[in-house]
Amino acid sequence: MIIAAIGTVVLIIGIWGFKAFSRLTMARNASGDAWSKLQDQLQKRRDLIPVFIRLFRERSDKELGVFESMDKLYQAGLGGWNMDQLSANETLLSQNFRLLLKQAESVPEVSSGGDFHHACTELGMTEDYIKTLAQQYNKAVRDYNNLLKGFPYHFLAQEFDFEPEEQFDMEYAVK
Repeated sequence: MIIAAIGTVVLIIGIWGFKAFSRLTMARNASGDAWSKLQDQLQKRRDLIPVFIRLFRERSDKELGVFESMDKLYQAGLGGWNMDQLSANETLLSQNFRLLLKQAESVPEVSSGGDFHHACTELGMTEDYIKTLAQQYNKAVRDYNNLLKGFPYHFLAQEFDFEPEEQFDMEYAVK
């Protein structure tokens, strides 16, 4: 009788442990999936840099200092950064985009072109989607991090090296 009771308790703890581990894993995977979607859109936005530079150079003989800065940010890419560095780089890129758009408005040959308006529309739509995906990512991270802190998941998370994740924040070029 005692052996059956101990066996039942061990079985219940084992099932709970399996469910808790699965819940932690699903929460971590949800934030990873959200981050992957966000990275795709951040890359799509970065891929607009050469388009804007080409359109500006085709329609104007004016050379802007912002081109060099944007090109460096484009070359830096998305990989190898911690979240704070990536947020800072994306914010700097947004500031450069805003500067480029402002300067393009002062050059009618650039701002009057249909291709330029199309690229601006694409940038705006991409940034709107980035905002949505960033909110989804940050919610997934918040849920995951809260789960890591909660009892009894905290103990399981420590045992299996579940690490908290950082949220993402940036300024946007199109407001």
